[in-house]
Amino acid sequence: MNEGWRGRGREPAQGVGAALRAGEGALLGRVARWALLLCIVLVGSSCRRGAEEGGARSAVPQGLPVERVQPEPTPDPGDHVVLPETPAGERAQWYVDVLRNEGRIENLDALQELLHASFLEQVPERQFVALTRYLASLLGHFSLEAVEGTSTPWQISVVLRGGDERPYRLIIGVLDLPERPIQTLLIQVAEDLEVAPLSTWDDLDAALVAWVQEAESTRAASYLAARMDASACVPLHAHRAGYYAPIGSTFKVWVLGAVAQRVEEGRASWEDPIVMEEHLYSIPPGRHLTLEPGQSTTWESAAEEMIRDSDNTATDHLMHAVGVGRVEAWIAQVMEEEGAARNRPLLTTRQMTVLKKYPSDELRLRWMGGSEDLRRAALESPELGWDVASARDAAMWQYPAHIWEIGWYASNEDLCRSFLRLRDQAQSSEHRERLLGILAANPGVELDRRAWPYAGFKGGSEPGVLNLSWMLLGRDGDWYFFSLSVNDTAEVLSNARFAGLARAALQLFGQALPEAEEPYP
Repeated sequence: MNEGWRGRGREPAQGVGAALRAGEGALLGRVARWALLLCIVLVGSSCRRGAEEGGARSAVPQGLPVERVQPEPTPDPGDHVVLPETPAGERAQWYVDVLRNEGRIENLDALQELLHASFLEQVPERQFVALTRYLASLLGHFSLEAVEGTSTPWQISVVLRGGDERPYRLIIGVLDLPERPIQTLLIQVAEDLEVAPLSTWDDLDAALVAWVQEAESTRAASYLAARMDASACVPLHAHRAGYYAPIGSTFKVWVLGAVAQRVEEGRASWEDPIVMEEHLYSIPPGRHLTLEPGQSTTWESAAEEMIRDSDNTATDHLMHAVGVGRVEAWIAQVMEEEGAARNRPLLTTRQMTVLKKYPSDELRLRWMGGSEDLRRAALESPELGWDVASARDAAMWQYPAHIWEIGWYASNEDLCRSFLRLRDQAQSSEHRERLLGILAANPGVELDRRAWPYAGFKGGSEPGVLNLSWMLLGRDGDWYFFSLSVNDTAEVLSNARFAGLARAALQLFGQALPEAEEPYP
């Protein structure tokens, strides 16, 4: 692959993927969010209007001077939290201090170390400063409300209360390099925190129907809340739960299942090496994109980052290592033939991207209208060996693209059976803690841990596609499942609104759980 695309040791900003830790996920991971740029999403502001007209650049007043003033830490008496002394926390504190100093940055040269090189390729220093100055003026006098539980030492999600009294979310991710450079920087209105609590499941039904009716026959939604018994999912509340829909990166739980099965059979080990191969590099997000061909990762590292970070390059290498046919066979265990056939041949993340964006119309039509055999033949086309020219060119498309013809598909019921199979694999395996730990590495949204002491999660998103799915251990010791899907063939969906609905539904779900005689450990 072209060096400018993969970056030779540089990792691009995750955008959407990062946003969905605080509410899912990306195309091929964590959610609306996506190329190498400072992603500023201010709903209802001129920044958003400018982005729609031509990107973030047009949203910034032109000719803004770059001032070389040293920002001093300025704790606000209204702050409710202190940022942690972690790599991500320290970078977040730096950016908060800059914003409180009217967005002024003393030394442009310092940005070379503070921001990752691939980030600066797309957002040069002066543009970064101009965007930051503009953002500081829009936020006004703000306070720090909370550090969200989805945060890790390398990625932090901070809730700010702006001068307009609206909640905002600042997400900063850094790379594990000596300079601790910022790879992800996302600020958006935290619409999910403005979603009203749900009193009944009818409230969720009404909210989804209202959201669907906002579009002109292009949008659909579904959900399933279920109890996971010994061998089946028992629906408790549902809306169109048997409806097949595109699910984005949630398909990666199928890859994890096939990987775990291979380990269970003794034919592979979590510690086995995977050598990075040029033709298996995919699109952001993901640390594995920064590794050189010939370097090694392990099955465990690739699996953990596939689920936690929606790492697409890790996913494609795992699919190659375990065999796509084995992943397809695993899917056949949890889906009826109609649904399983819809996912054959199973696309890698790179193939999905190339099919959606780059091939000739003739090849794309062969895929979309062909039999399984013809689709498999289409995947052998030289066009799918296309070499990505640059990360900017290969970054996520901005509008829904062939969401019903190219991707991965499942109903909420299918996804419940998928997680049920993963639970059973974990409970019958000596690697129980490892498999459950991989699924729980990213909880997706803030959860009430008194109700849900364990949460395994995977979500998926691309423009027009959103899915969030959880396998939950309740305080009563029983296992539960919740999955929410929305798709739109014409319009980009609000990830934050979607995450807010999911979180409100999980809160409602948790409140209905029976109290245990003793708290589950």
